[in-house]
Amino acid sequence: ERKRELESREKRNRKSSDREKLEKNMRERNWKSSDREKLEKHERENWKAVREKLEKHEKRELERIERRGRKWKSSEREGENGKAVREREKMEKQKGKLGNKVKQQKENGKHKEVLRKIMERLKETARGEIKGKDRE
Repeated sequence: ERKRELESREKRNRKSSDREKLEKNMRERNWKSSDREKLEKHERENWKAVREKLEKHEKRELERIERRGRKWKSSEREGENGKAVREREKMEKQKGKLGNKVKQQKENGKHKEVLRKIMERLKETARGEIKGKDRE
């Protein structure tokens, strides 16, 4: 009797699982093609939006990197001796501006005086930089 009971249970279980599988297959087959098309369309459009968002983000990132690259050797600037590097840049910029003045005034015959002024300024900035390092 027990054997028969077990066998009948197994049969019922098998039947119910088979029935569930069949129902599931039928549901999938009966699923309207229009619903499928809607879903596919939605997925396509959604993917387009995602792709556009990613492209926009990449573009922004590239622009940011480009802007950072334009700055004067930002990697050096951000190092341990960042302040000294910035001061050096400032001095070089000053030298460039004063150099242009020299070119202009050379034509006027005042270049020796301007050169002396440049040297004084550079010495002052160099002294200031050294003092700044000693403090730290």
